[in-house]
Amino acid sequence: MTGNSTEADRDDQNRIGDPIRLEGIGSRIAAAADALGSRKNASAVARISSDTLRRWIAGEVSPSFDAIARLAVAAGVSLDWLATGIGPKVADAEPTEHQLGRVDRQRLYDVVETIEEVLTDRGLHLKPAKKAELILLVYEEIAESEEAGIKYDKEKIVRLVSLAS
Repeated sequence: MTGNSTEADRDDQNRIGDPIRLEGIGSRIAAAADALGSRKNASAVARISSDTLRRWIAGEVSPSFDAIARLAVAAGVSLDWLATGIGPKVADAEPTEHQLGRVDRQRLYDVVETIEEVLTDRGLHLKPAKKAELILLVYEEIAESEEAGIKYDKEKIVRLVSLAS
């Protein structure tokens, strides 16, 4: 190396091994998915397709930060551990039922009923995939509001349905 080394060269020299351990991320993602009860639950929580989750686990593609962060929170595992394999596996705080991926059937029923009501009243129709995404979004918003002690406003649901259609 010459005396005119670049900053990138110096960074490479100073690095004592890459802190991101991608070689094992697939098995850590699989463990997080299993903690949620099923790969289907895990892909829903991460807001990705089942095929994308399969490809992450197989090491074919790298996960996006936001999706892996949602997966870590929902599974109750440390984001550091999930992404790098470094540190404790379990997150510090006890995960909530919502974070564990458990479904509150009454809340889900209420969300679906309200969305269907709004769609019918306004003569609107959504494709099944878009409707499912809307149901998931509204369900998560209500769950997060309730966990924070805030009553969710039904008008927000109406506005979301209107925007989605």
